[in-house]
Amino acid sequence: MSMRRKKRKVVTHAANLGAFYTPPVLSEWAGSLLFKLLSQFDEGNIVDPACGDGALLQVVRKSSRRYSLTGLDFDVDAIRKASDNLEGAANLICGDALQPNDEPDILDGWARLLDGREPIGVIANPPWGAHLNQSPAELRGLGFTLAQGQFDSFEIFIELALKITRRGGGIVLIVPDSIFQPEHKPLRALLCSKVRLRLIARLGEGFFDNVYRGTVVLAIENSPPDQYTKVGCMRLNKNWRNSIQDGSHTFEDAEKALVHFVYQSRFQNDLHKRFDIDLSENETPRISLIERHVDGWTGWLTSSRGVELSKSGNVIYCPNCSKAQPQPKSVRLVYCPSCNHRFFSETAKADSIVVKDGRVSSNWKPLIVGEDVDRYLATPSRLIRADVDGINYKSESTFSHRKILVRKTGVGIKAAIDESGALTNQVVFLYRMKRANAPVFLLDYFLGVLCSRVMLAYHLKKRGENEWRSHPYLTQRIISELPVPNIQENTWQWNQAIAIAKAVKQRAASSTLDADLFVERLVAGLFGLDESDCDWVLKVLDDAQALEPIRTLRLSSPTMLKPIIV
Repeated sequence: MSMRRKKRKVVTHAANLGAFYTPPVLSEWAGSLLFKLLSQFDEGNIVDPACGDGALLQVVRKSSRRYSLTGLDFDVDAIRKASDNLEGAANLICGDALQPNDEPDILDGWARLLDGREPIGVIANPPWGAHLNQSPAELRGLGFTLAQGQFDSFEIFIELALKITRRGGGIVLIVPDSIFQPEHKPLRALLCSKVRLRLIARLGEGFFDNVYRGTVVLAIENSPPDQYTKVGCMRLNKNWRNSIQDGSHTFEDAEKALVHFVYQSRFQNDLHKRFDIDLSENETPRISLIERHVDGWTGWLTSSRGVELSKSGNVIYCPNCSKAQPQPKSVRLVYCPSCNHRFFSETAKADSIVVKDGRVSSNWKPLIVGEDVDRYLATPSRLIRADVDGINYKSESTFSHRKILVRKTGVGIKAAIDESGALTNQVVFLYRMKRANAPVFLLDYFLGVLCSRVMLAYHLKKRGENEWRSHPYLTQRIISELPVPNIQENTWQWNQAIAIAKAVKQRAASSTLDADLFVERLVAGLFGLDESDCDWVLKVLDDAQALEPIRTLRLSSPTMLKPIIV
């Protein structure tokens, strides 16, 4: 074993490094997945470019001595632990996997590091949300194409694995479930086009202590895909997670029971490169029916967010200029955007400018927060002081127009039309018509489709948001990707949309089940669904975890949802 240290300054704080050390049950399964991918190799080098305490390399060594092992990590203490744990069985290097030996070319750096031995495999739990040594421009100069816009450190390590692993080699990675979010589309596009995805396993939360993010395991063959390449897809629900963690079942048991296969080309051909792993191949025709009319429906609308403030309304005041800003969640050094003065948040004067009741003066306005937005209904629960210097209240026109409100946080889709002029806070998205001469029914029509059971079933299948997690949320990009048909004038769909809008108004006036289902039937007719498709919609809701936004939309009989065309 050799231990080499780079001259570059080494950071050792685990939080800065995005370090979440891999639990044994997950390490062992990751190792078994890698061995399946490497069955054709009798020997070769396996690399963990973010090895931490060496847990993943330990699993490889314990299961087979055919392969040589190399581990890198920035953290000096982690390398020491890995050295003790592996007892000389690996070449461990304290350094930067993204630029070994400070070489300007990543492949040259790794060739020198490994004496020209191209790795047959990579196994890693790469850092999530870590501070990297290189700037985005420097990373791009090194050849990392994903270092664009908003990107996460785990993405760069995935690209690194693809670069250094020999063709036909295997890669197993443990990554956060944010990989499914819109902002990681470039990563998904890269994977779809460059490699064969052999397994995408969505494990949920709970495998890492005190980490409130879901976990995903990727098993990759580093070979170009073809039209016949199939991907194993697996999701663990709560019962499976519990049984694996208490030892009643293994990950291998879960694989046998849960994995289904889809063509990788489906991910590649999807406009947003979504990994819709909950969608089986035989369900794709129904999804295609729902998606076929999509053509930029949000082009009719302008979107924004409410006051950049939490529902508590907690603010702090700059000691220098006395202007307010939202109070940070934790004690830290902050700066005043008005005068650039820096100060520690705990030393500043604090206040709350949001109350639930008791204020009647004109400088207090009604406030709608996220929990106030329900399906078809939004009612202010609070008042906000509207004259605090330094708070960005947004323009009056943001709130005065008739608009759709969509709740950002929570499971499912909750949206309502608001005409009250109440202010909203940061977890409420606002959508109003761009043009004053736009057809007046469109806003009600859009709301009817957004709130429909058809749209919820689509969202659950395409996004996989069908069970509880710590921080469920929508983004404006996710909302814009929902397939609300952008109907054309002088078509039957235009007339159907008018009927939906009228039904939505009736639904608002009478929130009975009959009024609700009339909207649903019209929406199903608009999408061209038949009765069997409607049965599928209700089954998707029945199969999802019984959380309140989903449970309340279940129906006692599938015959209650039948399509109508006017």
